[in-house]
Amino acid sequence: MRIWTVKRWRLMGILTALGLLLAGGISRADLTAQVVKKYRGEILITDTGLDLSVLGDSKRTIKACEERKLTAVKHEEGGTPTWTFHYTAFLTAKPRVSTLTLEFYYDMPGEGLELRADKSLVGVDRTLKILQGRISISEDDNVSAGKTYVVKLVDNVGRKSKTYATTKLTFK
Repeated sequence: MRIWTVKRWRLMGILTALGLLLAGGISRADLTAQVVKKYRGEILITDTGLDLSVLGDSKRTIKACEERKLTAVKHEEGGTPTWTFHYTAFLTAKPRVSTLTLEFYYDMPGEGLELRADKSLVGVDRTLKILQGRISISEDDNVSAGKTYVVKLVDNVGRKSKTYATTKLTFK
């Protein structure tokens, strides 16, 4: 009888885990406060998507993020230089609108930041504080190889735009 109880509890655990997997696993909202606090207001750039729901505990998640984050991206070979990368933005607040913009600023020595390019993100879920996606940008969009840009995730509501996350990124 005791063996059956152990097997039954093990089976219930497996069924619960399978239920979580079928229900979408651990949502982004389930990340520990430590991970969200560490990266709040930052955009992590990676070469492949960063699946935060399967990384595990806070320490493992932070370690994986640190190992995979990039400060520079290389352009694709052939034709107009184009850079494609994944981003994970840890927002400072839930978005006010469902359309956000990734803005690329070049730091002009002695003159400050100059907006060079932007990419609209349409259909953003306004309930999330972590936003992930993939973006491509090319020299046709007014960015250049060999330059470092300040990348800001903003909304442009009325006269005041709100910045949710930033990073620096070099295009090679």
